Amino acid sequence: MGKKKATTPPGNFPQLERRVLFAYYLTLAAFFVASFFPQARLWGINWWAYYPLWVKLALLAGGALIPLSIRKWSRRWSDPDSDISNRSYWLFSGCLLIGFGLIFYLLRAKTHFLGDGYQLLSTLSSEQFYIKFRNRGSVGLQHFIMQLLGGRSEANALLSYQITSISAGLLFPAVVMTGARKLFQKNTLRLPLLFGLSTGGYTLLFFGYVENYALFVDAVLIYCLVGLLVTQGKLNRWWILLAQAAAVFFHVFGSVLVPASVFLLLSDTGLSNRLGRLSSPLKWAAAAIAIAIVGVAFYYFYTTNYFFRFSLVSLVSDQFTVDGYTLFSINHILDLLNLTVMLVPGIAVLAVAGSWRQPSFVSDHGVRFLVITAVCAMGAAFIFDPHLGMPRDWDLFAFSGVPLAVLLIRMTVSDRGRRYSIGSVILPASALALLLLLTRAGVQMDENASLAMTENYISLDNGKTNTARFLVIDYYTRTGRPELGDSARVRWQRDIALNDEYMSAVSLAESGKARQALPILKAIVKIRPNFHEAWSYLGRCMGETGNYDSAFICISISNGFNPYNKQNLYHLGLLYFRLKKYDLALQSFRFSSEIDTLYSPPLMGMVLSLKELRDTAAYISLLKQITQRPMPNMEFYQEYIDYLGTSGKLDEAAQAIREGISKGLDSTYARETLTKYPGIKLR
Repeated sequence: MGKKKATTPPGNFPQLERRVLFAYYLTLAAFFVASFFPQARLWGINWWAYYPLWVKLALLAGGALIPLSIRKWSRRWSDPDSDISNRSYWLFSGCLLIGFGLIFYLLRAKTHFLGDGYQLLSTLSSEQFYIKFRNRGSVGLQHFIMQLLGGRSEANALLSYQITSISAGLLFPAVVMTGARKLFQKNTLRLPLLFGLSTGGYTLLFFGYVENYALFVDAVLIYCLVGLLVTQGKLNRWWILLAQAAAVFFHVFGSVLVPASVFLLLSDTGLSNRLGRLSSPLKWAAAAIAIAIVGVAFYYFYTTNYFFRFSLVSLVSDQFTVDGYTLFSINHILDLLNLTVMLVPGIAVLAVAGSWRQPSFVSDHGVRFLVITAVCAMGAAFIFDPHLGMPRDWDLFAFSGVPLAVLLIRMTVSDRGRRYSIGSVILPASALALLLLLTRAGVQMDENASLAMTENYISLDNGKTNTARFLVIDYYTRTGRPELGDSARVRWQRDIALNDEYMSAVSLAESGKARQALPILKAIVKIRPNFHEAWSYLGRCMGETGNYDSAFICISISNGFNPYNKQNLYHLGLLYFRLKKYDLALQSFRFSSEIDTLYSPPLMGMVLSLKELRDTAAYISLLKQITQRPMPNMEFYQEYIDYLGTSGKLDEAAQAIREGISKGLDSTYARETLTKYPGIKLR
């Protein structure tokens, strides 16, 4: 038999190539032009702005040459019937994995202004560390690793985050390699998925990035690949529940994937078939009822729960809107576009190459599953409020880029033999991703570039970046350049002045001048409605002046912005106590104490609440806990000793008196107690 002739690419390949090249060079030009506008709301694509002009020109020239090199190389891949060996596939994949690991380590972040970086380092290394329910899996792991490294310290906390970040980065391509092996028959179809997904903008989380979302991104990737395998019949559909649980474990945002899970579980089942046979009027009626139920539930939580309300971007401007940032405001729309392009820089290239007009787009269960997943994930980025401003809070929504990237690559690469797409589509898209990703990593490594970036982000979202100003000033102070901190303070004097006014109001409130503090605090929250500390003190002052209803509203607003503030929860408990709502007071005091077990005021509130509720057993148990603290409240300490004396537990009373004297127990009280209970023997 003669040799089989190489098959030429489909006839529409030149047209496809032209579309891809146009999208590629348009995106590359956008990166270059945006680099001259570092202070514009182009934060997702203007990362070249923090480099010298010669670097920008080098990136532009190098980027312009990449498609030509790829085109020449990809001609060797034009035969859709051939394949590369498994050995070559695993060798290439292994080298890619090692390469990514080296890049993640060598380009690991040296500054941590994005997200809650510096605050997380401080919190994780603090004596009292509280793990929030919404990301219990990832935060708990960070704390565990820090303990293994030797205990609490910022150095160990940083190393813990770096270990988790880079390890998650190595896991990501390993998961893609495993999933691609099961999804596609040909190695030349597996490679595009591996290279395309592993270069997405979300992978900045793997460069020693200090945040809690790296493993969450891995979990979302696993979810997408498991879902695809389920739609191909290669996994039992119930596996999606395990993937769903893993995503929720690492962050509560994993719950936005539930609709896609429901779709998989109901597809091609008896129930879905019966629902499909219903008449159109019944379907519309069922949809209307479902929408009504969701609408009523949404309205209830939105009007009764400030945390739920403040978690969402407001539909229209109201008293809590910051800088006019609403759901359809131009800034929010631009932020969403910036986020999308930053997470999937090659989105234009992949979009023009995808088989969107093919019937499979409608009939393919895998594609429909990915569409639902991507819509839910991007929908979360659209409706949830980036409290730090989207440029800094991008990492919270990084997961939304994963299902979008999987969908776009899935629509570009299929088993129909379109293997030339690795050269003509996936590689240019990945090149764009790398041109942006590596420059982003470089900014996080360079102190001056990172500070310049942070100051630009502060100007973009003036009302949402109050803490960022103090992070920059504190950074200059800690690094031995207080004069630069003073210069920054002068530049931001107008905004910092509001904090100075807040501190003066706090001083008045703490000195018993609540009425004088009230007008200052009211003016502050009017100017900056998201200043939760000011809302908290406004509520305290309202309570001090007897205006309990307004006090409750103000403290609840503060709690809505930050539900993990121990002092705010304590004062909310005090307010409930004054209103004689002892059960609610006890809940607030207990939550405050759980956040910081060394914070003693909520323990006192719990004692008083239990006393009013006549829960003697819990009351005495808590009194005993108080006596064991290093600096207990002596009033409650004495009450516990009196309880032991009247209960006939004289040996325990003697022990409590001996320990109490060493902790500052009044000696006069001790003598009177010995007289009152002669059976108590201190020696």
